[in-house]
Amino acid sequence: MKPTEDKNKTEKKSARIDKPVGVASVGNKPKPILKCSNVGKKFGLKKVLSDFNITVNKGEALVVLAPENNGKTTLAKIICGLIPPVSGIVTIRGKKAGSGTNAMVSYQPEIPFVKYDSTVSELLTQYSRFFKDFSYKKAFKLLKHFKISPKSKFDNLSTTAIQIVETIVVGCRKASLYVFDDPLVHTDPKYRDAVIDIISGCKKSGAVIILSQVALGLDNVLDKVIFMRNGEIYVSADKKSFEQKYGNSVSALYKEVYRRA
Repeated sequence: MKPTEDKNKTEKKSARIDKPVGVASVGNKPKPILKCSNVGKKFGLKKVLSDFNITVNKGEALVVLAPENNGKTTLAKIICGLIPPVSGIVTIRGKKAGSGTNAMVSYQPEIPFVKYDSTVSELLTQYSRFFKDFSYKKAFKLLKHFKISPKSKFDNLSTTAIQIVETIVVGCRKASLYVFDDPLVHTDPKYRDAVIDIISGCKKSGAVIILSQVALGLDNVLDKVIFMRNGEIYVSADKKSFEQKYGNSVSALYKEVYRRA
């Protein structure tokens, strides 16, 4: 190739502004996947969520932090369309959360969903049948990385191993939105970073929301963070403004906000 052609190519390349990996946009605006507008929820007279407003764009991870009994799981179920809010609206790619958005969401609930008398391989097969966007090959590769045999029965696996398997199958779908409800609470600390890496990889396909009572290790994956208190947003910031305002880790602020953490 001639030197002049090399120079022209270099100039064109340097003039191009690349978008961040995994972030789709319309013009200069990010593409919103999840929007919660003034969402509220009551069970009887008990207010569980109040005036909840969040937006998560494609390629972003929102971390929602709070101890137990502060509304995280209720928020997760509303986002996934499993229960309705009493006020406000949740939309996923512009559609109201419900039966019409089920296929867009990959959800790991707080309570294990595996059948303990079945094998890991049987769970992968079920996911392949139910979800066309599920990658059996990717899941199998991750299981091998964690040295979990597909032939293993769940009643012979540790709590951490079960948590890892569930995170793998949820993360191996190609969904618009991934919802992880307390994915670290039953995970052995030595595997925490590896589980977070699986979750972080989901940002390449869609938006991610992690609801957690464990803050340690989440600094590297989050793009936005919310601290909940009694069903309300207590602190809300993107990564840059969080670092500028608080100047410390998410885990450190978690301890400060909730004291007993």
